[in-house]
Order: sequence, then C-alpha cells, then structure tokens
Amino acid sequence: MSKKNNNCSCDVQFDIIEKEFDTPSDKEKNELFSIIISSYKNLSTLTQSISSVLEQKYPRIELIVGDDGSDNFQMESISEYIVSNRKENLERFVIRKFNEN
Repeated sequence: MSKKNNNCSCDVQFDIIEKEFDTPSDKEKNELFSIIISSYKNLSTLTQSISSVLEQKYPRIELIVGDDGSDNFQMESISEYIVSNRKENLERFVIRKFNEN
C-alpha cells in the first residue's frame, strides 16, 4: 500500500521513501555515484551528512539512507529536507527504515 505525501510528492510505501528526478540527457555519459548513509535516531547529524552529499559537484548522484529506529515522521522530514535542498545532480534518493521493533 502506498500513499502520496503532498509536501514532497514522494511515494511512501510502508517503511520506504523513494524519489527519482528527471535529469538532462547530457549527464548520461557519467556513471551514477551512489552514496550510502546509515543512521540511528539522530536527525541533526543525518541532515548534516545529507547536506554534505547535496553539496557534492559530481554530476550524477544517488543517495541511499538506511535508518534504524526513526519514526515515519522523521523519515518524511528527511525526505522533505532532501527535496527542498536538492541540487540538479541528485538523480534519486531512497530512505529505508530497518528494525521497527
């Protein structure tokens, strides 16, 4: 089951948020660079890490966040932060929550 988050236009499916952006075709000549960040209930440190990723100059970036312990509100806050601070080189992001117990 999925729902639409009106604030960031991301698909939310249970414990996964994923968003792909349209990218100019001239970027296709560069390899996609994936950056993985793991987090455990620390939104302020996570936003600092994401800010660092968003400031990178490489033309094609994919951001994957593995979160352990945050609630859905924090996941949506992270998603909204990424969307509102995104640069053109960020093509895709995925936020995946682990260990709901």
